[in-house]
Amino acid sequence: MRVAGIELGGTKVLVTVGTDADHHAPPIRLTTSAPESTLQAIVAALEGFRHQGQTFEAIGVASFGPIHLDPRTEAYGRIGNTSKPGWAGADILAPLRHAFDLPIALETDVNAAALGEGAFAAAACSDYAYITVGTGVGVGVVSRGRPIHGVGHPEAGHLLVRQRRDDHFAGVCFAHGACVEGLISGPALEARLGAPASNLGRDHAYWDLSGDYLAQLCMALVLTTAPERIVLGGGVGARTEILDATRRHLGRHLNGYIDRYQTQADIDALLAPATLEHSGLIGALGLAQTAGARA
Repeated sequence: MRVAGIELGGTKVLVTVGTDADHHAPPIRLTTSAPESTLQAIVAALEGFRHQGQTFEAIGVASFGPIHLDPRTEAYGRIGNTSKPGWAGADILAPLRHAFDLPIALETDVNAAALGEGAFAAAACSDYAYITVGTGVGVGVVSRGRPIHGVGHPEAGHLLVRQRRDDHFAGVCFAHGACVEGLISGPALEARLGAPASNLGRDHAYWDLSGDYLAQLCMALVLTTAPERIVLGGGVGARTEILDATRRHLGRHLNGYIDRYQTQADIDALLAPATLEHSGLIGALGLAQTAGARA
């Protein structure tokens, strides 16, 4: 089935039409600006694909959050309490429903990325987690092949961690200050050092500090969801320096408590790096396939 996939991020949007990771049109890249203009641009991109003869039978949307995912509620499809100006309360599904009479699947961008990684870095795993460290810190948890939802969706990037005694940084999270996101996200790095991660050398002390806090997040996931694997991605998270530091500190924090993660080989496998470009967009295509098959 040919379907459409949309990855709506905090800074950019990707839109494509196709079937899966290997068969889709080159993504159209848009800038995430005000809700109305951004959503209109997405609709126009999809209409452009149709005019080119690239039809689609369902739509999958992977959106930044927090976002309301319970279709039984009136808030379904609306952005929650976000720090992105103008987007709190925005209804991202209404313009798509108005323009296209098709099944639409909705998921968080990080959960969709987790599904996209499921066929690659987490191949053969039915229970795993995906962490992205970039503009924010997002966590997607997949159990028995499906993303976990409850009254909302996991926001484990906002977990509070044990801050090092010599680290007096207040954090940049607008809601929690020194949570994981507030301490190690891209904006946190720039606030700490006045420079992006790309400017730091491999031996910079920041990588060890970030790896410590990220390992504490991984430990919380290990102790609460018992994943077979945790995939680490994002512009910051996929750096070899932070991956190595996270593996090192995870072993120290677990301290041999969990049998599955007793050896360094176990920990190395647990934090296998992300391997799929545009994993959120690929996850959105998969969501659309499921929605179309159910219609």
